[in-house]
Amino acid sequence: MIVVGCIGICTYYKDGFQDRASIRSIRGAADLFSKPHPSFQVYQCEKIYPGFNLASCSVSKLSPPTIAILGDSHTWHYQSALYQKLNKQSVLSIIEPSCLPFVGKTLFNEICKSKYKKMSELIENDKSIKTV
Repeated sequence: MIVVGCIGICTYYKDGFQDRASIRSIRGAADLFSKPHPSFQVYQCEKIYPGFNLASCSVSKLSPPTIAILGDSHTWHYQSALYQKLNKQSVLSIIEPSCLPFVGKTLFNEICKSKYKKMSELIENDKSIKTV
């Protein structure tokens, strides 16, 4: 308890840790909390793949995608980061909520199986996609 108290006092008198300098200003903290995910443009897959419709299918640019990400709703956590980091490439994102892609036969029901079959066919037939 004494050690924790000493660390707290030292931290207080040093005005926090050095790596926290980027959010010391009020504006920096406000920006961090008001815009945790900067906005980006998303296009529906229908514009590139007419007739392909699953729960959530989007591309980052109106050009044939070179990268594809597939998954359940957890994939949404990576979508904005990938769209921003790979901003020079077109990224395809196909997300099917409640359809875990790697759970095995017990949790992978027939509905999810048919949806992932559609996803696989799209990716196999699209020669522009190089990375999944």
